Amino acid sequence: MKTKERRERLQNKGFTLIELIVTIAIIAIFSGVVLTFISTGSNTYRSTSSSAKVQMETQETFDQIEDLIIDVNRSLYYANGSGDSLGAEIKNDIKQSGGANSTGDKTFIICNEYKNGTGNSQYICDVLDWDKDDATIYYSQKEYKAASSSAGNETSVESLMAAEDDTEENAVDAGASESETKVKDLKMKVDRSVLATGILDFRADVSKVESDKIVRFQLSTQDGTKEIETLHSVSLRNTVEVKKPADSYDDAPSTSVGIKIINAPSSVDPGNSYTLDYNLTGNGKIDPTTIKWEVTANTENGSFPTADPTYGKLTLSDTASGTITVIVSARTVDGDMITSAPVTIPINGKNATPESFTLSTNSILVAADGLYDLSTIIKGTLSYSDNTTADVKNPIAWSIKNPCTGVSLNGSQLTVTDEAGKDSANGSVTLTATEKDSGANKSADLEVRIARIDLTQPVGTYKVGDAKPAGRYTYTYMEAGAVAQSRPSATNFTVSIKKTDGTGDYIGGADSFTADDVGEWTARISYDLSGRGYGTVKDTQTFRVEDEGNSPITINNNKSINAVAAGQTYQCEPNINWGFGFDPKKKDSLWKVRWYLKDTYQGVSITNTTNNKASLTVQAATKDFIPHGFIIGLEYTKYNKWEESSGIAQHYYVEKSVNVVYGLELTEDKQPIYGGGTYAMGVNMLAARPDGSTYKKSLTENDVKNNFWSNAKYDSKTGKWLYESQPVGAETKVLVEFKIYGISGVFYDDKSDNATKKSTYISTEVTMLPTYSITAIDADTGEEIKQLGTSKKIKFEVHAHYKGQKADYTVKWNDVQGCKSSTEEDQSIICTPNTTTDKIYCGGNVIIKTESGNITKSFNLTLNNTFSFWVG
Repeated sequence: MKTKERRERLQNKGFTLIELIVTIAIIAIFSGVVLTFISTGSNTYRSTSSSAKVQMETQETFDQIEDLIIDVNRSLYYANGSGDSLGAEIKNDIKQSGGANSTGDKTFIICNEYKNGTGNSQYICDVLDWDKDDATIYYSQKEYKAASSSAGNETSVESLMAAEDDTEENAVDAGASESETKVKDLKMKVDRSVLATGILDFRADVSKVESDKIVRFQLSTQDGTKEIETLHSVSLRNTVEVKKPADSYDDAPSTSVGIKIINAPSSVDPGNSYTLDYNLTGNGKIDPTTIKWEVTANTENGSFPTADPTYGKLTLSDTASGTITVIVSARTVDGDMITSAPVTIPINGKNATPESFTLSTNSILVAADGLYDLSTIIKGTLSYSDNTTADVKNPIAWSIKNPCTGVSLNGSQLTVTDEAGKDSANGSVTLTATEKDSGANKSADLEVRIARIDLTQPVGTYKVGDAKPAGRYTYTYMEAGAVAQSRPSATNFTVSIKKTDGTGDYIGGADSFTADDVGEWTARISYDLSGRGYGTVKDTQTFRVEDEGNSPITINNNKSINAVAAGQTYQCEPNINWGFGFDPKKKDSLWKVRWYLKDTYQGVSITNTTNNKASLTVQAATKDFIPHGFIIGLEYTKYNKWEESSGIAQHYYVEKSVNVVYGLELTEDKQPIYGGGTYAMGVNMLAARPDGSTYKKSLTENDVKNNFWSNAKYDSKTGKWLYESQPVGAETKVLVEFKIYGISGVFYDDKSDNATKKSTYISTEVTMLPTYSITAIDADTGEEIKQLGTSKKIKFEVHAHYKGQKADYTVKWNDVQGCKSSTEEDQSIICTPNTTTDKIYCGGNVIIKTESGNITKSFNLTLNNTFSFWVG
């Protein structure tokens, strides 16, 4: 027994070291597996618990929203923005998987109408505002009362939904119109409060509300690091419309609806894009599919999508500068077009600095005698330090760097006259262009080369039988003041050489001038510089073809007379010795003439009569009418035989330019004269030329054939006519008349030389100044003395007046007789008569001071049984 127990003890000695290590390893492995299972289970539990919590919160949010809308009986409205900044209406913005979240706030409005027993309605609007920045959905409720839903009361969405913190009852939008203030008892029923948080995105679909009564909502939430999108549908119990709250309460006509742009950026950057929004004002609805965004000013700066003009995405070009102006328009449901006010947005400038300014070309060719708008010809480009370029938008400022004859600038308008380009010194001009976009006033030069053409043949006067110039015509074409080496082909020029009346065949006719060529010709040549430059070079020359030995038109058989008097009728007849005459070279009867006026002339007419005669009348001048000069012409036709049908042997025209003398005028000395003095005047002949211009000719004694101006003579030294006045009383106006007959070089239609019949009068008025008087008074009593008596002292006073006023004068007395004593006092003298005398006599001079010098007159007086004086 003991042995067995000992053996058992020996066999139960414990774990060996190896057994112990193996046992510990097995325990460690088993513990790790158990711990991993526990950890995984714990994480799975936490994850499942968190996800379930998010799902529960999301479902609670959906349930609250569904409770708000399922029984809606008036309208739903879904739009961008929130509060008083509602934007464009949204029909459906449910996104597909992976789409980007919304970029702005959203508002969902649920409107109901509850009627009471009084016939009034209570309108309740539940408002869901999703704030993107807060990732929160806010809930608020407002109400207002009105007489009925069709009473025409109106308010705007802005007025109804604005002022989230406004809790005052009966509040009305301060900016509302008269019609908008008809809203009754507007008040906040439930203040704005949090409905749900952690909402990363809020979207809805109301496109099937009116057709299927279904609304879909889509919420994006955060589950750990993962974003979860949940879609929820609500089936409505009532048929409602998708409208703004005001639209759902009122049936106002759509013509009262307006549209405006909201939330436009204060400025934009080139190359960037911006989404613009709009808002509706007033009442009524629009068709969202007709919305159209447009750029109306500076269209090169940016644009909206052409494929979808309803999308308010404004994209700026890389070179945009200055400003850009946009509008938005749409049609109402009634088909009326509404358009917003334009909004102009400044464009921020490039940060890069302008380095250079270049023009679209540095040299142009322009025709002389032309006007050019440089703003349509030349464009400018700015180069920047970032290697970008931009066309300049503002008008370029132009100036002349080196002037030349015939070239001027007015803004961008370049004027080149016919005087430009005649030589190398005036063949081109350099202009400086300065841009105004960058503020750096960068400049560039433009060379303007001037092209011109000058006809050199035919010019001047040719005779019948002369050879026409070689090639019929010659010309000089110049560029930059020199004959062009590579001038255009002659076939590119337009040439016209015709008689002034439009007849004649100069180019296709004979090589020499014939009788049919007699008359005035006009030659024109032109070349359009298109493709080579700008404008048209052109020139016009006139030349004359005369019949060898043709007689000219004469007046009174005198070639030197070139003027006639107005108010006359003149005879026109060949072989006449007075009037308008013409003496053909060949004295036979195989010819006829026709008299004519080359143009229409004021106050001049001509009537052809029989036998090659005509009558020409020049009307007389009046105060408001002056007849013109004229060009009288004669068409001469000579036939081969007596009959006109025999053919023309010679045919030509003769013309004469005639001036018309319509009056005379006196040029006065403008100074008064005295009896017995002279008054200087000039005499001018007044005449008119054929172009209507007038001129004066001063007439001398040699110009006047017969002078009937009494008391007048010509002073060759002064070139004046002197009128000699007769002694007359002071302050007397004298009418001076000048009557003549015949002026050299001027013909009067008067064969009898009857001066009275054809005389011409001119007149003026002159005034005789100053006036004088002498009085005799009693020196003691002041009484007037008319005869010599017993007075002890007699005072003689001299009085002088000039221009109606007392003159500035002095008196010098001399040769006093019949007085035993005399005393001078100012302009008077006091005499004491001799007791034995029967007469007092005094003499002297009176000197008047005037602005043009002194006037001295002598005088004398006599007092005996009468008193008399003389001033001369």
